[in-house]
Amino acid sequence: MWIKKPIYVAFLALAVNHQAWSQTEPMEHNHATMQGGEIAADARDPLDYSGTLRYNNSSLKRLHLMDQHTYKALIVDHLEQVFTDDEAHTAFEIKAWIGSDYNKLQLQTEGHSEDGKTEAHSEVYWAHAISAYWDSLIGARFDSGDHTREWLGFGIQGLAPYLFYTSAKAFVNDQGRVAAELELKYELMFSQDIELEPKIKATLYSEKDAAFGEGAGLAELKTALRLKYHIKPEFAPYIGVEWQNLFGETADMAKQAGHSTGDTRYLIGLSFWY
Repeated sequence: MWIKKPIYVAFLALAVNHQAWSQTEPMEHNHATMQGGEIAADARDPLDYSGTLRYNNSSLKRLHLMDQHTYKALIVDHLEQVFTDDEAHTAFEIKAWIGSDYNKLQLQTEGHSEDGKTEAHSEVYWAHAISAYWDSLIGARFDSGDHTREWLGFGIQGLAPYLFYTSAKAFVNDQGRVAAELELKYELMFSQDIELEPKIKATLYSEKDAAFGEGAGLAELKTALRLKYHIKPEFAPYIGVEWQNLFGETADMAKQAGHSTGDTRYLIGLSFWY
């Protein structure tokens, strides 16, 4: 019985408290009182200190953040003299773009000039940022030289993990022929001035094009090393070596034309941007 008695007392206390709560009038919340009451007659007007400026004034110059500006650049990736056992010629790879961090108009051309004749691939793209390190590309490519042709181009470019610059593109011409290019490049800095740039580029085609000496499948693989000395961050002369190898039907057509299917090329050139 001595155990049940405290329980009865507790229930009796709860019943008394509940009755007291039910008889209490509800509290009134006067927000005006909580916030200091009515606005004083001599209170400061917040617009008195802004003059004629208003937030919705269309003529007001607003702050532009970094990703809202328009930028432009011209990048000469390489402008070089190429030496082989049989010949010498000039090669170039140039890129220019204008736009914001999210959308750019990108132009680029790559080719070589020999004995007054120039062969080049020229490309124009709309580059759109799809992530912090990658851009999507859509545009067109124009091949010029002894023969000409046009392609619709699309692809991606950016920095892969471990800072490998990567470019993967596909091209389709009006006859349904497909070409693909994959390029990987890395900047290995030995110091603030000395840089070794390994680069590899593979080219593939879906069908044979005898006029350009290109066969179906893997057609060409280029591997290069360029040792650069940066006189300034944006200006670097270099020396290098490049290995070019042809494969499959492309190699067969080169043999039939009396050309080599593999060359070692020695390079001396300039790389700069502004």
